[in-house]
Amino acid sequence: MKFGRLVIVLGFVALIVCTSCCPPKPIEVGYGHSLVAGGNMPAVEVHVIGFSSDASLNQFKNRSLNEYFDPSKPNSVRVDLVSTGMVKVLQFDAANAGQATPDSADPVQVIPVNDPIYANWVAKKVTTLVIIQNYPREVNGNPAAAQDPRYVEVPACADKWDGKALVIRILLSQPTVETPIKN
Repeated sequence: MKFGRLVIVLGFVALIVCTSCCPPKPIEVGYGHSLVAGGNMPAVEVHVIGFSSDASLNQFKNRSLNEYFDPSKPNSVRVDLVSTGMVKVLQFDAANAGQATPDSADPVQVIPVNDPIYANWVAKKVTTLVIIQNYPREVNGNPAAAQDPRYVEVPACADKWDGKALVIRILLSQPTVETPIKN
């Protein structure tokens, strides 16, 4: 009888763990088709950042992306996020645009599900991903990140992404999420 209860309790615990987890999907980042077709592929740095608390996300939203990306200013927020393994940095230029995939004729760089960043995000219970790009280099008025067109926010749980991957395109003024996000 005790064995039966143990199995039921363990089964219940496994059910809770499995329904609260979210199997990862790849993240594909690439230039928008208009940039590729026009041959205008500027050097762009894209950061995919995981946040596990509303407090840290809200604090980041109130920071300036101009300051975040300014190499002449020591930026403790950027250094902290990178050093704690919460940021995946992707570098793009004409020579490093990525590769075409079965789902995309335009070149992309892929963050595969076995990338170490996923283990960091899972360990820290990341709930939100923020995608930012450093192109254009500065936005007039130095807005807070959440009001900056170079900022996009999506749920970290891949079950909320309607597709095989989260697809992000770099446009002239902002990143755009092509994958529909479920409510």
